[in-house]
Formats: sequence, structure tokens, C-alpha cells
Amino acid sequence: MRRFFLGFAAIVAIVWLSGCGNGPTPYTFTGKSNLSVHNRMEGSGVQRGYLGVYFVDKNCQAYEQGVIKLNDDVTDLSLPENQLVYLVYTLNQSGFLQGRSTLKQGSLLYVRQGASYEYRFTYIDDLYEASLHEKEPKSGKLREVQMRDFSACTPTN
Repeated sequence: MRRFFLGFAAIVAIVWLSGCGNGPTPYTFTGKSNLSVHNRMEGSGVQRGYLGVYFVDKNCQAYEQGVIKLNDDVTDLSLPENQLVYLVYTLNQSGFLQGRSTLKQGSLLYVRQGASYEYRFTYIDDLYEASLHEKEPKSGKLREVQMRDFSACTPTN
């Protein structure tokens, strides 16, 4: 019995030390806020929205930087300028008859110096809409940015 307990304690310690029991890494890039995420979720079974942030290198390799839990509100964050990023919105939901489901929407974005961005997510009664806008640095005008899937990334050497 004691041997079983010591073996179990060793497994728990290894899992805990390796970080397997932890949740996603929070996104913590610091700097001037240049992305506002507007999130609105209504309807049965909606649990939570998340935004994953990935930095993308010139070979189109994505490196996860962290995840942000979104509320029904505006979340401001900072992205590095002159950097290609991949933003992944994830909505987790569950329903009595539908079970659990996950909705994911990703978009590549080249963050221009001095520009700011708005990423809007709306989920109301099983209808979903996402849009991305850039605010021009000098004029302040908003222009829609085409949502691009990660497969649109082309390596540059």
C-alpha cells in the first residue's frame, strides 16, 4: 500500500512540475494598446470566448504567445508592431441536446506601425459574426481588413 502511495505521489509531482495540470498561458505582451477586442455572446449554452495570439515568423511558423479570456465587453491588448500575428478566436459552448461544441475563427494580421485595430466577435442565438478593422494612424478612419486563414501565409526569405 505504501509503495502504491509513493508511486502515485511521484506521478502527481511529475505532472505538476511539468506543467501538464496548468491551463493555457495568459498573453502578456506589454506596450501601447493597439488591439481592441469587442466580444458579445448571447444565447443558450454559451460558456466563454478566448483569443489565442501567435507570432508568425518569415517561414510561416506560428509560435503561441498566450491566450486571453474574453468577457462580454471590450478587451484591450498590445501586439508588436511590424509583426505578422495569427489571432484565433475560440468559443466554447454546450447545450442540453447538442452536447459540447467549439467554434474557431482565425485570421492573419500584419500589425502596421502606429495603426490600431478592432476585432469584433458577436454570437447571438447560434448566429456568429467576426470582423477586423484597422484604424488609420493619421486620419483615424476605419477600414475593414480581410480575414485571412493561416493557409494564406507565404514564406519570405
